[in-house]
Amino acid sequence: MNMRKALVILCVIAFLGVMAATFDPLGTHDAIKSTTDAAKVTTAPSTAAASSGSTGTNHSPANTYKDGNYQGSDYSNPYGDVQVSVTISAGKITAVSFNKLTAEDEHSQRINSEAAPLLRDETLSAQGANIDGVSGASYTSSSYEQSLQSALDKAKA
Repeated sequence: MNMRKALVILCVIAFLGVMAATFDPLGTHDAIKSTTDAAKVTTAPSTAAASSGSTGTNHSPANTYKDGNYQGSDYSNPYGDVQVSVTISAGKITAVSFNKLTAEDEHSQRINSEAAPLLRDETLSAQGANIDGVSGASYTSSSYEQSLQSALDKAKA
């Protein structure tokens, strides 16, 4: 009987351990994943991958955009405005610049300053507007994606 109790207790402890490892009431798993993903997108794709058009995360077919500079629409959110421009060269997104990235307060300015380079890098890697937003910068990410998509719509070949 004592061996059976010990086995039941061991099983309960193992079950609770698994539950504790997978249950995330504060959403910290997503924040950690986003930070890990952000670290991945800060490295530029290799020259060979960029020239061949196969970066692994390319969501758009190669050469679907006309070369030139295209300005996206201005999109407001509760904390500020976002407007971007894209540069297309050889049918690929080669640069993204912020025409407008305003913030209503100091906290929002800090979030924007951290999110902007991550969003830009993710766009260059994905070669489109189908990107992951930045955790903690949902409004900025959404406004960025909308402005980016409006610029890319103008650049469609």
